[in-house]
Amino acid sequence: LGILIANRAYQAGRWSEFYKSREIIAEALREQKAVEPHELILRAKVLSNLGQCYLATGEHAEAELYYSEAYDLFDATVGKRSPLFGMQAWACGNLRCAEGRYSEALKVLGEALYVEVVKDGLSVSEMMKLADQILQCLHESQSTSPQANLEPVRRALNELIEDPRWDELEGTIDLAVLAHKMALIYVASAWSGAGERQAAFYYNSRAVAILQDLRTSPQARQWLVQAEAIHNAVLIPGSAV
Repeated sequence: LGILIANRAYQAGRWSEFYKSREIIAEALREQKAVEPHELILRAKVLSNLGQCYLATGEHAEAELYYSEAYDLFDATVGKRSPLFGMQAWACGNLRCAEGRYSEALKVLGEALYVEVVKDGLSVSEMMKLADQILQCLHESQSTSPQANLEPVRRALNELIEDPRWDELEGTIDLAVLAHKMALIYVASAWSGAGERQAAFYYNSRAVAILQDLRTSPQARQWLVQAEAIHNAVLIPGSAV
């Protein structure tokens, strides 16, 4: 209830109500620790809600405190394949982006993407949001070396490509755009292994095939130009990533 009130107050700019709601959540956390010390999943949820309240107001140090504890508790209780963990990893990624720590955000966004890949039911829209955020982080971290944080991203993409559910998804424009962006992640990550090149080629090939089938749509034709350009310039055999 506290987070619902806080969200409404934040959207309406009712700041006294927002800060009061945040304190209600903080009090609920204190009471939960005292009364239900072994209910760690519940505690992690309250910690995450409280961190969200601090992130909303740009109080990043406080958000980090609560988000990190929630992340660790979800990891220890439900594990890295759980939607609860994925939600928290994504929240931590949002915090890193807000702080301008784009290279570090890649690790937790990759973990969130992995949860989207292995959970029941693939969501094109959710994977698209994460792909966009990962591409943004790769762009913003060009001056650093993000490779150490990219392994969770690679794991998620390589897992998805082996999942028969991916091949069974309806060939929509959204799926084609997602497949193209998955290929762009491989290219932007500068992964040079033969397996990574093959995976990028596979993702983009599917994008091109779908967009060619739908080329009567102006939107499909626009994306087809981009997908074919990457295909011909970067992904065909003999080209350089």
